[in-house]
Amino acid sequence: MVGFLLGCMPTDIYAAIYKKVTGSQFAFHHPTDELESKDHEQTGKSGSRKNGIIIPGLQKKVIAAYLCFWLISLVIIHFRSPFYLTYAGDKNSLWGTAYNIGAYYKARVYPFTGFSTHGLYVDSHFQNYTYQIKLIYSHDDKNSIVPVIRSNGMAGIYDVGRNHIYWTFRTAWPHVSKEVMEKRMKRFVLFWMGKNDIDMDGSVFKIFTRPLKVSLTDFSEGLWHENISREWKLSGKFIVHNDEFEYKWLREFREGLISQ
Repeated sequence: MVGFLLGCMPTDIYAAIYKKVTGSQFAFHHPTDELESKDHEQTGKSGSRKNGIIIPGLQKKVIAAYLCFWLISLVIIHFRSPFYLTYAGDKNSLWGTAYNIGAYYKARVYPFTGFSTHGLYVDSHFQNYTYQIKLIYSHDDKNSIVPVIRSNGMAGIYDVGRNHIYWTFRTAWPHVSKEVMEKRMKRFVLFWMGKNDIDMDGSVFKIFTRPLKVSLTDFSEGLWHENISREWKLSGKFIVHNDEFEYKWLREFREGLISQ
């Protein structure tokens, strides 16, 4: 969108910026400038050239419309920030209503603009994040880890960039429903199987979890070491049958009974 905006800007705007910054005069010349000037003298008004060149007057309108749209979007979407729910009120307050409107508007314009909020390390990301998940491929008494989360609980090669968000907060997040979790696990596993030429019929994957102790208010010395030393426990498995995944969860995990 920035490139589109810069591409629409008339050259005299660049010249004005250059003069403002450097204090010297600089002008852009184009072979069509003289012809365009004559056209304006003959017609007495602005109009689109036959060869499809957009005249400066129309360019300015496009830029003005875009800037208005951008500013309005900025104001609306910024209400999607967790700041308002954390410090300004709850979901039933006026700020909560603004938060919901921002979320609705963002969902509508994001696909074609990329306009979005981007929360980093907000409390809601980590509060009640009470367990981790890792996936193990089991075959002929040999185990291979799907490299999303490594055996020590650290991020694997699949858990970077956008995939980090998709796995950590869209797939393995404790607040995600089991149905959504199963659907999104499938995407990681199918990619890994294709990458490693794994037979899709009859493959078995084990789901291991380990509890985490999380506190956003009380400092606990050595908490990180305590968490990474916790034991992984088998919480379920799934079997692949020709692109169909059959999940079997242990009762404790299925009912959400894993605790700190």
